[in-house]
Amino acid sequence: MKSILFTGVSGVGKSTIVRAVSAELNLPHSDYADFIIALLPEISKDDIPLLPWERRQQIYRDLDQIIDDFFREGPPGSSTDLYILENHLSVISEGAVKAFELSQYRKYNMCAICVIKSAPSIISARRVADSTRKRRRDTITLIERQQSHNSCFAQQLSSAYSIPYVEFENPPGSPPIDHIVRWVKSISLTNRE
Repeated sequence: MKSILFTGVSGVGKSTIVRAVSAELNLPHSDYADFIIALLPEISKDDIPLLPWERRQQIYRDLDQIIDDFFREGPPGSSTDLYILENHLSVISEGAVKAFELSQYRKYNMCAICVIKSAPSIISARRVADSTRKRRRDTITLIERQQSHNSCFAQQLSSAYSIPYVEFENPPGSPPIDHIVRWVKSISLTNRE
């Protein structure tokens, strides 16, 4: 099974966009955090960013085989060969942007990468306004640094794995769902040829 990786900083609107695109195209999707919660049901999605970096790295290593099996076999009951995965290219820990190794992304069997971006001030405001979650309250500068890192890293992944990469701006009130749906359809068609 191939995956399209949707990525962006926390609060940029990935989950909203992924749910809408998946529903429109009838494609299965999940957040990488769902795999963590399945492995460690005692923690919530919002607890993960609060864990020490070393502990998070151990959790990621523990998930390697589960993720490998999932993308080799596909989700139970799925009849599609394309999956949308929401994940991060970097995280913020101890006031710094922490990156992952390029090789760690091989297990996702990616066929494309979509980076969702927004103005750091908008992302910060979204995090503050989201009373349903325990969102990080990073500085505008740190959010900007993480977004910049994600763009550069996505380009490196695109080059390393010879897959397409695109960025979409997510302005307040009007996520670019139609544009992203068209892009995902083009990826889907390309992967069937």
